[in-house]
Amino acid sequence: MPAKKATKKVATAKSITKKVVIRKTTASKTSTLANASNKTSNSIEKAPKAAKPELSSKKIQNSSSFAKAESKAKEYINNPKKLGKLFEEAAIKSKQVPKGPFGETWAYLQAMIRLIRAYANGSYREIPVASLLMVLVAVIYFVSPIDLIPDFIPVAGYIDDALVVSLAINQVKIDLDAFMQWEIETTSSRV
Repeated sequence: MPAKKATKKVATAKSITKKVVIRKTTASKTSTLANASNKTSNSIEKAPKAAKPELSSKKIQNSSSFAKAESKAKEYINNPKKLGKLFEEAAIKSKQVPKGPFGETWAYLQAMIRLIRAYANGSYREIPVASLLMVLVAVIYFVSPIDLIPDFIPVAGYIDDALVVSLAINQVKIDLDAFMQWEIETTSSRV
């Protein structure tokens, strides 16, 4: 019996030694991985900011595409023919683009497009000029295929358009809500 106990103790000691060695090796590998990860993180943090593109409202508003849309909006505001053509282009494009990038702003974009039609045909004029200009800028930007992120890039090409629409909504939401209320009242009075 004493020999069996001694053998068991040696086997147990070897087993414990193996576990300790395995744990130390694992800890060493984990430490090495952590150090490598920290070195990678540090090099990423030191990378120039230009390597990481960011899309912000300021960047869009300072873009040449936004400036062109603003310039066109001023030309369109008193020209019913240009407004009518813009409505047609926007209506066609809104049937072709993915709604995903626009999210909750999609309904307001549709209202902006209808507002342009109503303003062009003279049926709705209860909107301040500054608000109408912002609506026109957003829709012109939406219609333009070449802007900050060109529309031919699937899905991503509409992110900047959606951001411009969102900017416009933030500035003219009350006027758009009033227009949509007018639409409801006008439609219900016809019935």
